[in-house]
Amino acid sequence: RVVDPGTSAGLGRFIAVANARAQTSEIGDYFVMALVSTFSFYAILSGFALWPLKEGLRFALSGSDLEIARDLLPYAIASFLLMNCNGAIQGALVGLQRSDLKSQIVVGGLVLQVVLVLVLTSESGLKGLAQAQILQYCFCIVIGYLMVVRHIRGRIAWWLPFAWKRATF
Repeated sequence: RVVDPGTSAGLGRFIAVANARAQTSEIGDYFVMALVSTFSFYAILSGFALWPLKEGLRFALSGSDLEIARDLLPYAIASFLLMNCNGAIQGALVGLQRSDLKSQIVVGGLVLQVVLVLVLTSESGLKGLAQAQILQYCFCIVIGYLMVVRHIRGRIAWWLPFAWKRATF
């Protein structure tokens, strides 16, 4: 979290102010900008970190343990990326004064993860656990995104308009 650009924490404040002023287009601008910038930042960071992390594992592990850790590394990187995108969505829900909804989504995601762990670990072992966590984040991202968009547009929709605005960024 040392390199966290603060999107997930700061977003709630900006959305809350725009929400209090009933500026739905501004809420949408902040939300989409946060998602795009968070995804871009962490995707680039993940891309740069993959090789050094993969090579660095040999200083901590060897043999079959090293092989297993290197196989799991892409899952860990994907989980890291999705966790941060999910954080931006949760920040938006908090800014919309919907911490209750955020909590329901998180609990639903955890229940889904437990079910998936039970199913996937029997076949895939530790990879199944990693896959379950990634699917949990995907679930939370999709449901959270739809709930934020529903608040902004008044209905569930898949897309919000996006225009790069330096001031919003």
